[in-house]
Amino acid sequence: MVATGTVAASPGGPSVGRATGAQGGLGAAIVGGLVTLVVGGFLVWGARSYTSTVTDMARSESGRSFLVGFVAFLGILGLIFLGLATGILLLVAIPVAFVYALLCIVGSMIGLLAIGRSLAESWVSALLVAVVVSLFVSGVPFLGGLVGFVVTTVGTGAVINHARDDSNTRYPGSYPQQVNKRNW
Repeated sequence: MVATGTVAASPGGPSVGRATGAQGGLGAAIVGGLVTLVVGGFLVWGARSYTSTVTDMARSESGRSFLVGFVAFLGILGLIFLGLATGILLLVAIPVAFVYALLCIVGSMIGLLAIGRSLAESWVSALLVAVVVSLFVSGVPFLGGLVGFVVTTVGTGAVINHARDDSNTRYPGSYPQQVNKRNW
């Protein structure tokens, strides 16, 4: 009974039916679209060969990318939980979580651009498709968040897979499967 009077007396009135930025809405959709346009545009024009390679990987190995991205997500959650529980690991968890957040931003753009490349021919139209998908993901409260999580997880996993695969080819012979048998 007291809570009802407090809500009715609040300056904004009851907030039933209004979406906030965390829940989606027009403002969140506009911000998501602008971030996609800026960061995705930088990836397309500033790092096109990298973006092309990683979006191809996200498209061709989406299951593997999702799995790696999801395991990384669970690992970060576990590290943050251990950091909060112990206090000592918090010194490690905070910088790692910050780097992971940056990785997720790039991964999200890679995932969105992979969708754009699946539906469009040129990079400009792929970026525009990515912006439209980002508008949906940012603006729709529940379903958009779920789709956004999957897209970001696939993109983040593709970035991690690309880094892992690149390190395997950069340092041949560092893994038993790549040892040249003729040298033995």
